[in-house]
Amino acid sequence: IIAFAGLSLGSLTKSLVGVIATYSIVTGVGFGLMYIPSIVAVANHFTKQRSLAIGICLCGAGVGTFALSPLETFITQNYGWRWGFLSLSGLSLACCLCGLTMRKVERESWVPAQPENTSDTDSEEMFTLHPETRLDKVMGLLIDKDLYNNPAFCLYLIVAFADLAATLSLFIPFQYLPAVAQAQGVDKTHAAYIISATGISSTIGRVFSGWLCDRAWLHPL
Repeated sequence: IIAFAGLSLGSLTKSLVGVIATYSIVTGVGFGLMYIPSIVAVANHFTKQRSLAIGICLCGAGVGTFALSPLETFITQNYGWRWGFLSLSGLSLACCLCGLTMRKVERESWVPAQPENTSDTDSEEMFTLHPETRLDKVMGLLIDKDLYNNPAFCLYLIVAFADLAATLSLFIPFQYLPAVAQAQGVDKTHAAYIISATGISSTIGRVFSGWLCDRAWLHPL
């Protein structure tokens, strides 16, 4: 609904600032609220082949890129970018039907494994040897203590920042490739198929990487 509102308002705006506020901020927040829960919901339904299931879930981005690029090019060329925004807002609103299919997965509550022969005295000694620092207090406000004390947390941060850097440049080719192709003499319709080809490659790559991460000999991160 938030993405629908952002795209609908964006189709009515008459300034660049309005487009940034509606399309970039409001619609971006809406897409984020659609994207993350859909991945988490799928992951909760699988205990085996989970990475492959998430990879298939993420294929929606590739399939959407493949299918919508020619369609939006046609709408924009024939009816204008405002109608392109309105068509995307309708698709965003239709995603509410997908959200209605999500159901909570009933599972036993997870209890961390406790080391054997651990007494309260041992716990107090460990706390004395490793007193809580100011950094621990600050991190405890943002992240669960067990998470940032995990040995793999640093590796997770590296992957997270790498993904952030990749995401910042992710949409630049989608913006400029058709224009570059047209400058080289490629027809507008055929230039849109370059983006579609990117969507196909994205779909194949997501499924393959999901399958690869489920292999026992490979660390998922």
